[in-house]
Amino acid sequence: MRYFFFVFLVMAFVFVGACNCGDDDDDTGSLIDDDTADDDTVLDDDLIGDDDDDDDDTTPDDDTTPDDDTTPDDDTTPDDDTTPDDDTTPDDDTTPDDDTTPDDDTTPSITCYEDSDGDSYGNALVSQEVPGDTCPIGWVENDTDCDDNNEFIYQLLDGYTDADYDGYGDELELTPTEVCSGAELPDGYSANNLDCDDGSIFYNPDAPDFPDDTFDQDCSGADFVRSNDNGIFVEMPDDSSDATGSGDATGTMDDPFGSLADGITAAEIAGKVVFVASSYTYNENVTTSVSLYGGYGGAPEWTRDFETNPTDVYSENETPAIIIDNAAKNGEVVVQGFNIYGITIPPDSGLSSTYSRAINVVADSSGYIADCTIGAGTGTSNAYGASNLGDMMTLLRCTVYGGAIPPLNSYAVNAVTGTTILIDNTIYDSSATNGARAVNGGSNSTILAYNNNILADSDGSHTYGIISSGTLVAVANDIQAGDSCTNAVGVYLDGATATLLNNNIQGGDNCSAQDGLWITNDTTAVIINNIISGGPDSGTSTAVSVAQTDDVTLFNNDLYEADSLLWDGTTTYNDIADVNACTWTNCTAAGDNITDDPLLGGTGGNHLQTGSPCIDTGLEVLDYHTHYYVDHDTDGELRPVGLGWDIGLDEYVTE
Repeated sequence: MRYFFFVFLVMAFVFVGACNCGDDDDDTGSLIDDDTADDDTVLDDDLIGDDDDDDDDTTPDDDTTPDDDTTPDDDTTPDDDTTPDDDTTPDDDTTPDDDTTPDDDTTPSITCYEDSDGDSYGNALVSQEVPGDTCPIGWVENDTDCDDNNEFIYQLLDGYTDADYDGYGDELELTPTEVCSGAELPDGYSANNLDCDDGSIFYNPDAPDFPDDTFDQDCSGADFVRSNDNGIFVEMPDDSSDATGSGDATGTMDDPFGSLADGITAAEIAGKVVFVASSYTYNENVTTSVSLYGGYGGAPEWTRDFETNPTDVYSENETPAIIIDNAAKNGEVVVQGFNIYGITIPPDSGLSSTYSRAINVVADSSGYIADCTIGAGTGTSNAYGASNLGDMMTLLRCTVYGGAIPPLNSYAVNAVTGTTILIDNTIYDSSATNGARAVNGGSNSTILAYNNNILADSDGSHTYGIISSGTLVAVANDIQAGDSCTNAVGVYLDGATATLLNNNIQGGDNCSAQDGLWITNDTTAVIINNIISGGPDSGTSTAVSVAQTDDVTLFNNDLYEADSLLWDGTTTYNDIADVNACTWTNCTAAGDNITDDPLLGGTGGNHLQTGSPCIDTGLEVLDYHTHYYVDHDTDGELRPVGLGWDIGLDEYVTE
């Protein structure tokens, strides 16, 4: 045994001694290496025999073999981070991760807001987080919609209350209010606070300031007062019955011209207005581009009073007594405080005239006619009171008459083109053998009629309170046609676009055929809150006749005093339930109409009395039109009073 051990030991020694394997150890004579450090140039972590081949790591491991990062790395390719990977969430990178800061590669998302009305503006109260970068249909990225149920209202704008709807806000409001709006502020608000009286449509910076009435209509801070600085003065000489003029006059208060024509010429040159005394009748035909103010007492005081100082102007021929022509656009022409008449031929004189006209606004012109009496004259074929052939004509607080001696056709107000605004007038057409029209509107005209008393009281063949072939808005008017005539219609719509709100309309009195409303030839009409009567003592009467038209809306009207409530061209309807059912031809919508005596009386015979079925049974109509006289009645009472809007021009107030 000892022999074999010895042999083994000798063979092992020989083997080891004969092998030179690259070991740099300096122990050449020991059988066992007792070094605890090897001869690597840097510290090796082996505590015993070294099996490294030149390991030169001096920094944390950048192995391309299993990763010793301190957090799990899910990269699909080798990690080239030079520091431990500090991702706190799984990394979704598909390329080598070179982040040296926390990983923000989470899936993107955006906040979306509901846009239920489709106007591209979102509701801040309804939102959701949506993956990706695009909101789904019906959702948007903004939250600015203040009314997500109306596509036309979507933003807050600063505004001031405009209670009279004249476009100017109340000057007493010093700070604007945020108003939910569309592209612009809604009606009833203004971006400015320049209105010195927000309870009247006649006071605002654009209103004409009528002179010497102690009122500041244009909110300038003072009334417009006559003076030599701002006006030319006209007073007919005492020794003349004709306005022949005084050529040597200077047109001052102490040295006035004697004719309108001379005064207008001087005023146009000087850029002034004309103040006219009442002394005698001015038998003239004049054309003016400057404003004219009558009603003055003349030198030396020039005090103003319409009743004491009536200023009369009579046409001498078939042309109008006054023509407003400001096509040069040097400001709106105001004519106030005159009595203006077309040619008047004495009865039994043997003379005649084809036309008689009182006052015209001509092409490209605008006129504002206030506090005047206007008579069409005595044309044998056509008599016209006030005619609009221009851009705009406003009639305010005027009394307007048609032909004095029955002509073939008579129109008290003749709206041919442009916009005609009628406010607080009495319009009366008393005679015509063929067509008497208190208000006539052509196909190219727009008529806005508020709080007028309109009567076509003629015994001719056809009489109309209002006839329109263009655009008509009528609010809070008292309208009646005919007396002992052949055919009478309160409002005749012939191919028109019409909105009728809170009017009292009567077809006629003691005529062969009477209609409150006649609607024909592709008219579109919205008819709400009106008292409509066929009229008493007639051969046949109908409240509403609809024939050959396309679109009629009929809500909350009182249809009464008629043989037929409605006729649609083929069928007569006498049951209000059938009218409200909207089964008649060309009905777009109908409902809540009644058929009861409205119990009218009081001032003018057109006010609701206690117990009237029209009290609180109307419909709020500001969505159809906005104006002072929409939410105010004929007396200026604010609607509604009580539980709801009333039907007709009057809002009942308990005394």
